[in-house]
Amino acid sequence: MRYTKFISVTGVNAGIYSILYFFNIGFPIIGISGAKPISIAEAYAILSGYLFGWRAGGLSVAIGGFIVSYIQLSPPFYILNFVPATTSAIYMGLIREKRVEPIYLYLILITAYLLYPKVG
Repeated sequence: MRYTKFISVTGVNAGIYSILYFFNIGFPIIGISGAKPISIAEAYAILSGYLFGWRAGGLSVAIGGFIVSYIQLSPPFYILNFVPATTSAIYMGLIREKRVEPIYLYLILITAYLLYPKVG
């Protein structure tokens, strides 16, 4: 993808993701008190990674999510609310390109989760 096209796709998708974040599907995250309902932007993050690749899709979701994190702080991640959607977009883009990195990255994340000390 050319550099100018990459920048324009990233900017437009960041704006679309930011707008879609405020439209909810209707049911909250199970098990978390005070959590807001799941937004349509979570599905758009995966679609963005699939359509535009892991670089443009992941970066646009990260920028859009970072903007939304400063507009509306919502539990459970607060300011880091963009990280799960960005990870989903990057993984979907890598899987679409038939690369093996998602398997290794996923194993690293699972290992880090298992080694994380129990808090509370």
